[in-house]
Amino acid sequence: MKIAFLFGTAHSIQRGELCPKLFESTLQGISINNRVDAIAEEINDGVVTVASTLAQKLRIAHLYADPGYKERIERRIATDIELCVINEFGNEFPEIRLWPREPSGETLPPKVWKEYSKRVEESYRAREKIWLEIFLL
Repeated sequence: MKIAFLFGTAHSIQRGELCPKLFESTLQGISINNRVDAIAEEINDGVVTVASTLAQKLRIAHLYADPGYKERIERRIATDIELCVINEFGNEFPEIRLWPREPSGETLPPKVWKEYSKRVEESYRAREKIWLEIFLL
């Protein structure tokens, strides 16, 4: 039976911009103690990360698990959610044409926030299925 450890973290931590030593130490401990065969992560393909560097150091496989734009289209996973929401609700709520840097229930009208967050969650759930496919190969 294969086991996957799933961490939720910010891309800034993955890229080593925040607490790189702590993140590397945590990943290394789990990898060694559990004889991990590979590290996969959700981040753009080709980005150098704490995990990719650690995988190289430990001589284990490293995978980029997030589907690219083409695969998202093929699997009917929403892309460009912000733009779609702006196009759909922009006439009713012209203020959203200047999309907030950090969308939230406080920065968007309730109706827009509800639809935007629903679409984002649906996208994450669909992408998570792909991550698990890759993790559990």
